[in-house]
Amino acid sequence: MTFQKQAGFWVAALLALILVLWLFQTILLPFIAGFVLAYFLDPVADRLEKLGLPRIAATAIILLFAILLVVLAAIMVIPVVVDQSAKLAAEMPTLVHALVEKFNAWAPQQLKD
Repeated sequence: MTFQKQAGFWVAALLALILVLWLFQTILLPFIAGFVLAYFLDPVADRLEKLGLPRIAATAIILLFAILLVVLAAIMVIPVVVDQSAKLAAEMPTLVHALVEKFNAWAPQQLKD
């Protein structure tokens, strides 16, 4: 195979890959995130295996730790979101009134032009 044929093949393969990635861009994020997590957590599982745990137990520990982190984050974030939502709901009439006043002050000037 000549160099030109090889170069043409690899350019076509690259263009096909770009086309596939462009077509499936909306669904690829979960797969890429999974690959990244697996790449970074594999050494952790290997280390737990060296400590004498079976691979399934190491995976279960990592999964339980991740679930614990998500639960702790939810416990910390949910009260703040609820508090901020209540404050927003209480201040909403004032904010809407201020917005209407600003719009009424701005709109006549724009309509005159």
